[in-house]
Amino acid sequence: MKTKQLLLIILSFLAIEAAFSKSIPPRKILKMLRSSEILNDHFTGFSLYDLSKRKMISGLNDDKYFTPASNTKLFTFYAGLKLLKDSIAGLQYVERGDSLIFWGTADPSFLDPQFKEQRVLQKLNATGKKIYRAKGMFTGDFYGVGWTYDELGDQDRLFNLLPQGGKTGTLKNLFKADKPYVFAKTGSLSNNHNLSGYLITASGKKLIFSFMNNNFTRPTAEIRSEMEKLITQIYKNY
Repeated sequence: MKTKQLLLIILSFLAIEAAFSKSIPPRKILKMLRSSEILNDHFTGFSLYDLSKRKMISGLNDDKYFTPASNTKLFTFYAGLKLLKDSIAGLQYVERGDSLIFWGTADPSFLDPQFKEQRVLQKLNATGKKIYRAKGMFTGDFYGVGWTYDELGDQDRLFNLLPQGGKTGTLKNLFKADKPYVFAKTGSLSNNHNLSGYLITASGKKLIFSFMNNNFTRPTAEIRSEMEKLITQIYKNY
């Protein structure tokens, strides 16, 4: 083998080795979790999955049960994406002579300023009939106890539907960067704070993660900050 060819092979090998040495290994992720004073004074769980390789990267207590709080809404979110079409019924009505009698269908987009097209409103404005709202069609409480109704995101698919780090929703003040790299749903209750979603690393890898923190006594801000630090390390180095 010629000396020049051998040199090129050695240089190529060193380049590959250097690239891999910059990548954070799974055992290092687990070590960071276990060595954190903040994350080890309560029940912590973490799971990281590589989408392209379709395999688990790292996990801590990922076989245990946790209180997920609003992270359960991700199942509703997924079911909605799979089952619902582009639009849902926004109004039910009957016409009787010169009258239009209507009742709602709990369409959350009605009169929401994020939705520019308001077909229900257009229908009511254009009917030319006397409009009556049917009473007694719903007898429950106006709002469900403990639920919030201000979490509607942009109407693009997947990443744009989830809060984006440094940009929207509950992640607006976290994971700040020129380009969002965390797209995830928070879940909080008293002494519980969780985050599950997608992480796009600096090298372009698409990962799925779930970070659970239950029964802590520290301020939530401390837990949130430690979570941000660990996820940012993975973003930079994996």
